[in-house]
Amino acid sequence: MDDIVIPLTGRYAGDTHAEPSIADKKVVDVVYYNLQGIRIIRPAKGEVCVKVSTLSDGSIQASKFIGSFY
Repeated sequence: MDDIVIPLTGRYAGDTHAEPSIADKKVVDVVYYNLQGIRIIRPAKGEVCVKVSTLSDGSIQASKFIGSFY
């Protein structure tokens, strides 16, 4: 089963903001948090959590994540 990732950044009707491309950025660190905000090592299968990725340019990307590890 593939991991299900839902970006937390959203689009609104009429939003003209253009985000820079992340195609050339690499993930250098990943941290998971449960819904109570506690850092966890690895989410269990089916557990909903927040995945925070640090990219090579220092920016961060957060997304909802449903674990599929176990």
